Amino acid sequence: MKLFYLTALNDQDREKCGILGKINGQINAYKKSDIEVYFGHFSGEKFSIEHEGKTILHNVKKGNTRTKLGSIYNYIYSLIRKKHIDIIYIRFASLDEKAINFFYNLHKINVQIIIEFYSHNLVLEAKKTALRDFKAGKVLNAIKSYASLTINQYYCTKLHNYVDLIVTTTPVDKLYGIPTINVVNGIDTSASSVRIKSNNEYDFNIVSVAMISTWHGYDRIIKGIANYYQNGGDKNIHYTVIGDGDEKANLEKLVHDLQLENHVEFTGIKVKEELEPYYNYADVALEMLAGFRRTDGNISSIKMAEYFAKGVPVLYASNSEIENFEIKKYCIYVENNDSDVDVFELIEKTNKIYSSSGNVSQKMHDVAKKYFDWTVTMKDLLSYINNKG
Repeated sequence: MKLFYLTALNDQDREKCGILGKINGQINAYKKSDIEVYFGHFSGEKFSIEHEGKTILHNVKKGNTRTKLGSIYNYIYSLIRKKHIDIIYIRFASLDEKAINFFYNLHKINVQIIIEFYSHNLVLEAKKTALRDFKAGKVLNAIKSYASLTINQYYCTKLHNYVDLIVTTTPVDKLYGIPTINVVNGIDTSASSVRIKSNNEYDFNIVSVAMISTWHGYDRIIKGIANYYQNGGDKNIHYTVIGDGDEKANLEKLVHDLQLENHVEFTGIKVKEELEPYYNYADVALEMLAGFRRTDGNISSIKMAEYFAKGVPVLYASNSEIENFEIKKYCIYVENNDSDVDVFELIEKTNKIYSSSGNVSQKMHDVAKKYFDWTVTMKDLLSYINNKG
């Protein structure tokens, strides 16, 4: 079985390194299932195809995502025919007439077409992005977002003629009249080493790693730290906010207004080995704390999997508590709303996790292998693909 994985992401974009890590994890899961993979993505000003340790670079037109993709469809189609590739797996980027023609041509030669949607509600996601840009004074970006949304909405109505399957993190039966498979975000646990727990000058260390948006709800923990000290808390707390994003400036202002500069640090983006020291001294890591500000309150972030693979207990918010005891015992739950996090309670519950289970980090990593590895979370999708062979 041969599969072509297509994404519009650029491996030179440091801000997208987390998503590229996710994609590489998916690809490794395919390979472990004896699926031969050709990985196509942008690399700087060129389009790169990786296959079995070799890389082919192809020139692309300059312009927006649609222009760049449009310039390589014929090249990809020729490669798929030449290499007798059975399936193309596309991480959704954008649609236009060239994309539909590309799908039409693939459909004619019986290539299975699978599209992964990052959200089941692209309309809502695009509107929120446009609204954020507009509020931030990025009017041109907001206009472009609405224009792109209109184009995508039109061409999504045509997908059912050519696309065989849609992959989504949300459990829905169909999207745009196309059958779906639900795949929970996972991680390649074989590529994540267990952290070595260490100490630093602080009594209690909190860490978060994400492209910072309002739905991450990090304001809840910052306000909680302020409340902790206002109510007599005496531990030296340090919260490290790793990443960048639209919400970062608002959080920095909040920290300044609450006079928490000695307790909250913004590092910017950190990747791969740069993250190791932060994971090593963290007592707890933050998952999404305000999912209700996005589309729903259910956990869909890859962060839970990453934190477990490293072995860091997790604070999370959702519409309901995690039921699986093996996972739940290393997590702290808070209600999915705007209330401040009770840091007294957070410290108490985190300490209880460490005191009730020896070698927490290794045990969490073992749980990650059992429940969060891509070979597990993609089980239904891998079965679907292999049955097409």
